[in-house]
Amino acid sequence: MNGDYSGVGTVLFNMIVNPINGHIYVSNTDAQNQNRFEGQGVFSDGHTVRGHFSENRITVLNEAGGVMPRHLNTPIDYSKCCAPIPNPENAKSVAFPQDMAVSGDGSTLYVAMFGTSEIGIYRTQELENNTFVPDTTNQIRVSGGGPSGLALDEISGRLYVLTRFDNSISIIDTKRRAEIDHISMFNPEPPHIVKGRRFLYDASFSSSHGDSACASCHVFGDFDSLAWDLGDPDGDQTENTGPFRVGEGVGFFLARGHPENPHFRPMKGPMTTQSLRGMDNHGSMHWRGDRTGGNQAILAEDAGPNEQPNGGSFNEDLAFRKFNIAFFGLNGRDSLISKKDMQKFTDFILEITYPPNPIRNLDNSLTAEQQAGRNFFCGPSDNSTCNGGNKSDSFFACNGCHTLDLNGNSEFSDVKKPGFFGTDGQYSFEGDSQFFKIPHLRNLYQKIGMFGMSPNPPFPSLIAPPGSLVFFPLANTPLPTDGKQQLRGFGFTHDGSVDTMFRFLSASVFLHRLPNTIFGSDPRTPPRTSSRW
Repeated sequence: MNGDYSGVGTVLFNMIVNPINGHIYVSNTDAQNQNRFEGQGVFSDGHTVRGHFSENRITVLNEAGGVMPRHLNTPIDYSKCCAPIPNPENAKSVAFPQDMAVSGDGSTLYVAMFGTSEIGIYRTQELENNTFVPDTTNQIRVSGGGPSGLALDEISGRLYVLTRFDNSISIIDTKRRAEIDHISMFNPEPPHIVKGRRFLYDASFSSSHGDSACASCHVFGDFDSLAWDLGDPDGDQTENTGPFRVGEGVGFFLARGHPENPHFRPMKGPMTTQSLRGMDNHGSMHWRGDRTGGNQAILAEDAGPNEQPNGGSFNEDLAFRKFNIAFFGLNGRDSLISKKDMQKFTDFILEITYPPNPIRNLDNSLTAEQQAGRNFFCGPSDNSTCNGGNKSDSFFACNGCHTLDLNGNSEFSDVKKPGFFGTDGQYSFEGDSQFFKIPHLRNLYQKIGMFGMSPNPPFPSLIAPPGSLVFFPLANTPLPTDGKQQLRGFGFTHDGSVDTMFRFLSASVFLHRLPNTIFGSDPRTPPRTSSRW
């Protein structure tokens, strides 16, 4: 088989070839982000992704170019949510299909279900014909949790399963369809990591349907490269206590004659999934920072004044514990999880960190181009500090908002992971429709791949005359016609709408302006600078 296959799935985990007919089986999940809204869907007349935002699949590829996705949880009635756990629907469901093994005669497929801690068994002919019927008799429970790797020994009738939650090996008798042994390997992880890991992945526990968990979008603690519109029409506005690096009195929104509202409105628009890596010591969470210890929303608890290292909106522990509401309002669980379990989850999550940047030289040196960029961002130095830099807009240098300080908060003994890597947890206003937390910059290299950006529509108003481009003057670059393939549908900024960093840096917010020159002129395309574009 060769060629391109489209529509296989959103997140592709693994592939295996049937040795008899040559067909390829791809384990994957398929996001339902074409649908909108978190919550119960009362005001939106049932429009919500609660309990149905991702589907678990095996997709069959054949030599004729056929792409045949097979939904593994057909018994689920997605029109109903959310029955108490346990329930029969939950028991039949599988989640996060990972590694696969196929029998020598090509008739049987074994699939490791990472999110439901079982091995799914499928007759390949039924899978290809889409006639299989999910049933617990075709599932083998494994202890330890998180089966991720399989090795099939057909002669001995054994299937060996790596269980990631506890770093062990389960041995399955394929004839009896039962686990007959579970052998622990050496595991250097501290107990709170082992105890907290399951809450990210365990779909049987996280959702009433038994098919979804936080890792459905935060894939292995990272992100899915997609944008989601997860506002809640049934929600209420909550308070944003800041602190604000650029405050309420600054920005283009005010210049358009509309009052600015720094608070968290329940409808927020599309926003890309953020990574769960490196959240400790970086303040409130979400693009807007609306999961925060700075107010009493959700848990009726705040962390006091906004003071480093753990006061108010700088308290990451409380901010993450407020995500408990997502088990109910997004995953589709019948209730929140217990405070004790949520604390275990929090203790695990705040230990996740970023790996070294794979683009950076192994000796940590910079190329000439990288050094020039750092000098602009931080100012000339020995690269051990970042406290200067060229002014990149009308107010600050890059480092004025995107704080880069390898020792940030290191003076506090209770800070486990010191360092600020693009943000110190403050908020800002940059001419968008709402206030945002200043984002970190550690994973920008992961977002490359959206090439080409359609022009912004005309925005007729006094501040943006008909035909002017609203935010990005260079946004009228056509989509590629030179054979360059789009690797992603979403790029940079909170909604993923900007394809490249070059395009982002052409934004009107980076124009230099003299004091008191915002009013009465178009801040996007001043005549004196339009020739530069």
